[in-house]
Amino acid sequence: MKLSLVRSLYKRGFGRQQVIDIFRFIDWVLRLPEEIDKRFRHEMLNFEENQKMPYISSVERIGMEIGRQDGLKEGLKEGAAVVFLRLLQRRFGPLSVSIHDTVKSADIASLELWSDKIFDAKSIEEVFAN
Repeated sequence: MKLSLVRSLYKRGFGRQQVIDIFRFIDWVLRLPEEIDKRFRHEMLNFEENQKMPYISSVERIGMEIGRQDGLKEGLKEGAAVVFLRLLQRRFGPLSVSIHDTVKSADIASLELWSDKIFDAKSIEEVFAN
């Protein structure tokens, strides 16, 4: 199905980067089993070669995978920060700009630590206390 979709996108005039962007989303939503994914990559390389598309080197593929993983991690962190801010606001009322800035710039470990404290803390200061 993936290969059929790629062929269809190229036939409809989508550019290579557009196809890559669509598949980033599809790969995020639908993970293929490793063996099927290998078969797909092989078929895709054959198809691109026949279409005179540039080859993606292993280094480029690794870079793309690292970028995708970094993007997912950043997205998870941003989502966790948004949820944490909503919980803080629900528990303690309106939040200051400095609290927003602290939460938005925090790493995942800090967000997890603070999230564990939110329901037992008597004040917002206790949530952020070490």
